[in-house]
Amino acid sequence: MLFRPVRRIFPVLCLLLVLCSPFSARADIIPKEMKPIFLTTILENLGEYPQYVFIQLETLGRDIRNAKVLDGKGRIHKGYKFNHLEILAVPKELFASKVQAGEKLATVEELDVLNLRENPAIARTTQPIEAGQQLVPRTSEVAGKEIFYRILSVTNGTVALEKTGEKIFTEQPNQYPVNLFLFAFASTFSVELVAFFMLLRLVFRYKTPGTLRALFSVVVAQTLTLPVLWFLIEHYNLMGSIVAIGAESLAVGVETLVYTWLAKLPWRMAFLISLTCNAASYIVGLML
Repeated sequence: MLFRPVRRIFPVLCLLLVLCSPFSARADIIPKEMKPIFLTTILENLGEYPQYVFIQLETLGRDIRNAKVLDGKGRIHKGYKFNHLEILAVPKELFASKVQAGEKLATVEELDVLNLRENPAIARTTQPIEAGQQLVPRTSEVAGKEIFYRILSVTNGTVALEKTGEKIFTEQPNQYPVNLFLFAFASTFSVELVAFFMLLRLVFRYKTPGTLRALFSVVVAQTLTLPVLWFLIEHYNLMGSIVAIGAESLAVGVETLVYTWLAKLPWRMAFLISLTCNAASYIVGLML
């Protein structure tokens, strides 16, 4: 009886696997003798160009992956390491006529009206910008850097930059603040909670456990997995497809035990629910 609903859930698992595979294929394995450090880029003199609004644009191929207006401090936090990074200078009149940003940073959707990729009125950098990640020997005490640039000119459609220095940290400065972890935990918990109840009630049509016990089971499962994995991965700078597979496998295993023991689910059902919930939260995490 238990395996009848599996036929319903199997196509979903296959779809999630297909969606995950391109991202895993692009994740590289860090050489054993190296470790990644994080670079934060700072444009020191944005205030000298009040006639422009400066935008950080990250693209991967033809797709815009991230676009946001730089704040007054000019701090740039580059996302996915293979994204191409540009800094755009948008005339303030053009920006104001297209975007109603107010006091908040404009979103990708709001900035899309500016035609960021091809608008000839927008100046952009042409030189590589140090930001995101850098590999250093594992024996190095360096944990992160701040890279400082000055804007030399905005002319003829080009934003010219000059690197003015860098600051090295032996402890990573606020790379993973508490609020970022809380956001990750809340997002993962919300996705897996919804997926858990949908699978339990709609796919498997299982009457037990009750709502409170099911909710408590998801809370315990997430508390036992995400904080531990977050600490291990971020503290030891672990990354790559093998790490991702290992972390997800560990989460699936622990959550299967929790759902079997605490929610009183048959272990096969607990495994399928845990596997699908983790795949769902992984996909959502890639989109955020």
